Amino acid sequence: MQQFSLYHHNTLCWQAITSALESATQTIDIEHFIFKQGGIGDELLSILYRKAAAGVKVRLLLDAIGSDELAVSNLVARCTDAGIELRFFNSIIPLRLSHHTPIFFRDHQKLIVVDKRTGLTGGVCIDERMRAWRDTLIIFEGAAVSDMQRAFDCMWKIAHKEMRLRDMPKYKVAPEQYLLDIPFSLRRPAYRALRRAIRAAKRYIYLETPYFVPPHLLVRLLKSARRRGVDVRLILPERSDASIADLAAESYFENLLTAGVRIYRYIPSTLHAKIAVIDGSFSMLGSHNLDHLSFQYNFEGSLISNDSALAKVLTEQLTVDMAHSSELQFAQWYKRGYVARFMETLIWPLSFLM
Repeated sequence: MQQFSLYHHNTLCWQAITSALESATQTIDIEHFIFKQGGIGDELLSILYRKAAAGVKVRLLLDAIGSDELAVSNLVARCTDAGIELRFFNSIIPLRLSHHTPIFFRDHQKLIVVDKRTGLTGGVCIDERMRAWRDTLIIFEGAAVSDMQRAFDCMWKIAHKEMRLRDMPKYKVAPEQYLLDIPFSLRRPAYRALRRAIRAAKRYIYLETPYFVPPHLLVRLLKSARRRGVDVRLILPERSDASIADLAAESYFENLLTAGVRIYRYIPSTLHAKIAVIDGSFSMLGSHNLDHLSFQYNFEGSLISNDSALAKVLTEQLTVDMAHSSELQFAQWYKRGYVARFMETLIWPLSFLM
């Protein structure tokens, strides 16, 4: 990768985003699932107003559910007055039969492109309540920025029905890419890249995610990797911001622990980073959670890289996260109570919706 910087705490991530936006001289394109008013949200909007007034072309694409407060606010008028182009993806306000349900088919991406030269992505949301969370942001330059710009341009057009999903350009495999996955489509290049890397793994697979409700295929691939002697580790939050997702994740634990997968639960703060590192040569970070929503139902985007320097830094960070986590032991988990087992049994049939 030509050049990259990583940040691992939301306060630092937001500072880096602020600096990147301040550096813009020509264009700013922002596509975010969660963008809330107050605190960091107001700070970033203030920068965007000022940049637009200075002649920078600013486009803001927000999901109508993740950023629902802004969707029903006077933000559209304020942005129009400031010269900012604003669109909401898959709006259900007002509700029309032609729109999808609010839970699925969301634009879950979290990307920023500055001057068509610098890309930013990761799990970071724009929401003041998440200030203390452990998340990851990457700022990079290089060939993948063009992929990110293209992904934004396509979603910008799709948001106003100026482009059909089937007309989106296809990706060719490259050492460094930003890949966009589309709901209910064979065009899931990021998910395919992750599966290929897991199948080819020889030494280790480190996966970090806030929500772990994976498709059965992914579970089978992880168990197969363990049978090959690969060191497979999952880093999950001790508790996420979605208790039902935590319960769904726990329904997978006994099966994976029996297969020899090591599971760590991060303690210091809420973990929201979405990272995969495999064999020191494959890295994936962006908006993908390891769940059905990301791999089947939502629009997701992640940076995929074969750069060993990036993999090394990410591996080091995940190793630090594991040191600040509690490793779940099979004997300990097997002794959990009947109520916990019953709840897992109840939630398991619904896991395909999460």
